[in-house]
Amino acid sequence: MNYIYQEPLAFDKGVGVVLGSFSPLHKGHLDLIYQAKKECMGGALVVVCGYDNDKGWPKMTLKERYQMVRQYFRDDPLVAVYALSDDEMGIAEYATRQNEWQWGIWLDHLFSDVIATNNPSTKENPVYKEFVAKQLTFYTGEQSYSDDLQALGYKTALLNRQLNLISGTMIRENPIRYWDEIAWTYHRKFSHNILITGTASEGKTTLVEDIGRYFNLPYSFEWARSYIEKHMIGDWEFDARDFLAFLTGQYNYNRDCLESPHNNGIFVSDTDCIVTKMYAKYYAMDEDMALTMDEYLNIIEPVADTFIKKSHWDKIFMVLPRGQFVDDHTRYMKHSSIKAREELASILLDELDKAGLRDKVEIIDSGYQSNFNRVKNYIKEIGG
Repeated sequence: MNYIYQEPLAFDKGVGVVLGSFSPLHKGHLDLIYQAKKECMGGALVVVCGYDNDKGWPKMTLKERYQMVRQYFRDDPLVAVYALSDDEMGIAEYATRQNEWQWGIWLDHLFSDVIATNNPSTKENPVYKEFVAKQLTFYTGEQSYSDDLQALGYKTALLNRQLNLISGTMIRENPIRYWDEIAWTYHRKFSHNILITGTASEGKTTLVEDIGRYFNLPYSFEWARSYIEKHMIGDWEFDARDFLAFLTGQYNYNRDCLESPHNNGIFVSDTDCIVTKMYAKYYAMDEDMALTMDEYLNIIEPVADTFIKKSHWDKIFMVLPRGQFVDDHTRYMKHSSIKAREELASILLDELDKAGLRDKVEIIDSGYQSNFNRVKNYIKEIGG
């Protein structure tokens, strides 16, 4: 496991140790960490444990959890965050058996891989290592952990779990209900994400805005529009550089909305990288457009597919082409016919298939009010 540099803790003044899988980091963990930080003059050492995807849904690798916990405490000099992999230590098999936790192996790696990284003197001086061991206090809410560690000669502080009954299992089973218990850096993993997609001029932007306001949800629009206005370019001028900007801009915009403090568990968007890829492919087939098929295949498609894999959608409402195309003086009218929009919609459905998302798609092809009610009722059903 690779670690980024963190300010060394003052182990000679006493350090509180908090370990866990942090799937996710929640207020029960924070009670332990803040108590350890305040009671131990040297600060708190947080150790992310386990192995990849060890808690089922949502899938989170150990490195992802390590990064999200580290990000949460990025401005706190009294909290140092490290990780220990059960796989690398060879103890993953014990994680599925009760009462067989290998404390000896784990503690050896705690000193050799974590504490020695933060304080190299423990590796160089065995006497100092023994001294540091006596300065550690393990903070836990598990009686069995406390008993095991005390039997090995370590100090423990047992938190009364009745003060906060939240658990990772409760959150994973119903994240929206326990949303306020989840650390904000994990919001992108537990948010229920809804994409309202389709071709241009189908009322998606208005629908997303109205749904967002109705439920007080974070929502995102088409990032490319602000880019187009800033650079004063037309659709026919979009080249590979522009489409790369659209892809990265939209992906980061959606991610910012996911991590926003306004996210209460549900996020809605009217554009993502699949839509950008749809337009890029269609434009590359048109000789009047700047983007070439070679640029699309060798530059745009690989980048788009990478972002699509990194995105997560729980539900996709697709608005089919219908009615008159509205000329708002920003849209490209050459592709405004029902035939062109149906061709675009066909490409979009193919791309949803390729991404393995077709089973999450619900077609909405009625008038605005009917579409609004369909989305509204879905959000109410999932707890919005």
